[in-house]
Amino acid sequence: MPTVQQLRSFVALCEHGTTTAAARATHCSVSTISTHIHALESTMKATLIVRAKGQFTPTAQGRRVLAQAVTIIEAHEGLAQLRA
Repeated sequence: MPTVQQLRSFVALCEHGTTTAAARATHCSVSTISTHIHALESTMKATLIVRAKGQFTPTAQGRRVLAQAVTIIEAHEGLAQLRA
């Protein structure tokens, strides 16, 4: 099962297009973003991101995962607010 952190890194990479921008947006290192993406792809047993000309874009499977990832992150944040 993917972790919320892996999903956050994946969403950030899809939204920002580069590991540097995704790292900046999530307040973590570029290597952490890369590690999360590799782990997520391993868990999902699919290539979710392709690199072309320095930009990362989601594959067809990646776009499906992206939609679910956004829903999961929103639900996670909603639960955190209930706890506060």
